[in-house]
Amino acid sequence: MVGDSAAWPQSETATSEDRSPSPRGRRPWLWAVGGAVTASAVWAGGLYAYGPGAGVDTRGYRVAEGLCAKVKLSALSADLGKRAEDPAEMVDEHSALDKIMCGYHFESTAKQPPGVSVQYNVEVVLETHKKTDPEPEFEALVNQPSWLDGLPPRPEEVPALGEKAFLTGMGEDEDPRLRVLDGGAVLSLEVGAEVGYDEDYYEEQGADMEDITPDLSAMPPLMVEDMRELMSVFKGTS
Repeated sequence: MVGDSAAWPQSETATSEDRSPSPRGRRPWLWAVGGAVTASAVWAGGLYAYGPGAGVDTRGYRVAEGLCAKVKLSALSADLGKRAEDPAEMVDEHSALDKIMCGYHFESTAKQPPGVSVQYNVEVVLETHKKTDPEPEFEALVNQPSWLDGLPPRPEEVPALGEKAFLTGMGEDEDPRLRVLDGGAVLSLEVGAEVGYDEDYYEEQGADMEDITPDLSAMPPLMVEDMRELMSVFKGTS
């Protein structure tokens, strides 16, 4: 991508049920925006209730400020490169649904062609549904076609991870995403990449820009390992 994109929201907590956190700060990611659009559509469509007075077992997961900084992403960090010190964090609390979004940036330390830089972006999301069962939504989102190309997601089930877990985005030029359902909690972990070009360098050299597509095919097993770690963080057991 050439140049800067719009801002990514920095840490903010919304405690009013009539107010959503306003985006400000660092850059968003295209796939993060797509996820937000999809999620909003599902929420608007209605939820499956447990029944009057019934609650949802959130399995000890919690949403609170400062949790993003406790997520280490040890497996991904060892592969992607140098991680920026401070993650972006957005927290939204509601009587029915709490949500925390964490954004992490990694500068690739791998050798690149002259005038090229690669940045990896990792998004972590936890939703705790306190009044309604998220399972029907979870199944619908996992099997929903991509909003970019409309192609089937071809989810791959991941065993022994929460109640249900699926990997999507495993095709060419797709960003891998791991979704986990665990009681009333829904977690997701997604990895994307941005390629930056020094336009002045290429103009001076009179050369065409390199066509580089970072290979994310090795990410899924690392994502599964880090998902187990962040599940412990959000439960407060690590």
